[in-house]
Amino acid sequence: MELYAPFTQHVPMAGALRSTAVALAAALVVASVALAGAAPTAEAAGDRFVLLTTSTTPEQPTTSGEFTFTTTFRSAGQSGEDVTVERIEIREGRGSDATVLAERGYFGESSPTLPPGATLDQDFSLEFDEPGTRELSVRVTFGSGGQQFSATYRTNVTVYEPNPGLQVDAQPTTAGERTAVTVDVANGLDGAIRDVELALDGAAVDFDEPSRIASGVASGATRTFVFNGTPESLGTHPIEATLSYTTAGGTRRHVTRSLDVRFRSPDLEGDVGLAADVAPAMPGADTTLNLTLSNGLDRAIRQLEVSVSADGATVKQPRRVGTGLASGAQRTFRFGVSRSEPGRQPVDVTVSFTTVDGIEGEVTETLRTTFDAPANPGEIRLTGVDAVERAGRLEISATASNVGASPVSSVVVSIGDAPSVAPADYFVGSVDASDFASFTLATGVTGNVSSVPLEVTYVVGGVERSLTTTVPVAQAAAPQPGGNAGGGLPLLPAAAVLVVVAGAALAYRRWG
Repeated sequence: MELYAPFTQHVPMAGALRSTAVALAAALVVASVALAGAAPTAEAAGDRFVLLTTSTTPEQPTTSGEFTFTTTFRSAGQSGEDVTVERIEIREGRGSDATVLAERGYFGESSPTLPPGATLDQDFSLEFDEPGTRELSVRVTFGSGGQQFSATYRTNVTVYEPNPGLQVDAQPTTAGERTAVTVDVANGLDGAIRDVELALDGAAVDFDEPSRIASGVASGATRTFVFNGTPESLGTHPIEATLSYTTAGGTRRHVTRSLDVRFRSPDLEGDVGLAADVAPAMPGADTTLNLTLSNGLDRAIRQLEVSVSADGATVKQPRRVGTGLASGAQRTFRFGVSRSEPGRQPVDVTVSFTTVDGIEGEVTETLRTTFDAPANPGEIRLTGVDAVERAGRLEISATASNVGASPVSSVVVSIGDAPSVAPADYFVGSVDASDFASFTLATGVTGNVSSVPLEVTYVVGGVERSLTTTVPVAQAAAPQPGGNAGGGLPLLPAAAVLVVVAGAALAYRRWG
């Protein structure tokens, strides 16, 4: 039965105001029908009639996503003039609390025209997050004969829960071995579903029989379907699950979903232990990270691959491989590492392996390590420093003493930047722990020099260090001038005179 409702608004478009009312009818397909506005007046009867029907695609929309809400306008054959659609608004609720869900306006020649006896479809995308029945109003502004007319149609749309839920799981297995893959179908709909069929397909998983059927699943119940699948490799693989069923209302539905199934190894008895330590080294120097693996499993493992990373430290060649490790055995992998500052350093370690019977395993752990400097590293200090300037030449004598407990190498002593002093350096070489090496460094000077900077560089633990000290310079005493004033022979010392006199007397007595 078709019911008609009058236009609820009359607005003149051009010229004088005319008093005309036009009846509209709303026949609603999906939900109940409600009439809007007052009853048609005798003055308006038989002028124009527009019928509205609404539908949804799919027929039973769900909360899983958008659905299409279609408004279909049909002009009655007895209407004498064309009707244009100027504007459509779809609202939820009534009055000031109504929410505009969709709207569409047309202008000029773009307005769809509805001749007598014709139909016009307009589609809108709607979406609801919660299931239930909602009252919608469709407010339409029409144009005809130079005037605008507005009418409101009301309808109910019911939004359902989405399709039954699917959950997949796989029993532990090894790559290339068949295992059980279970899919749970949970019916969260209000009514039971029947004629249920579930089919699986996966590019990386081979199923023996890819489909299962069941007579039905009650509302609020769960049905488990068991498949036999063989994965190409362990890990997570996507499979495509297609569920077909008939609702309690007789509607046949099909839903396809992509599910991720994780194929994992069986649980092993015992575990693979990890421990790490870092050899002490000077900050910034290369040192060694010792990573020890302990096979606590009840079987041997092979195809070892060890990877390490450390945020804040540098790891050279962070990947190592090994052939095998017997049950109860240990193996240490060494990695070159360095860190600019001493302190605690977390190290992320991943170990993958395969047992002798083909089970793949992986262990990931964050280990705590500490980068420590040596307790008493080698250190050069200058002792016994003596700097003397003599006649334009500066000589510096000193001892390079290693006061640390480790040897140092590449010890070089240099004269720093100083005015009136020519640059020079002296290569001392290596100095063992608690040992020393003496040296003399000479250079030329011009003018008076009171002090000179002395720089010492050396390498300890692979790290270069340096120190600078200021050395005072002493002036050598000038030689005293000799000889007599008259230019004769030089004066002899008194002892020499006595010797000469005594010699002469002795010669006189012998030859006299």
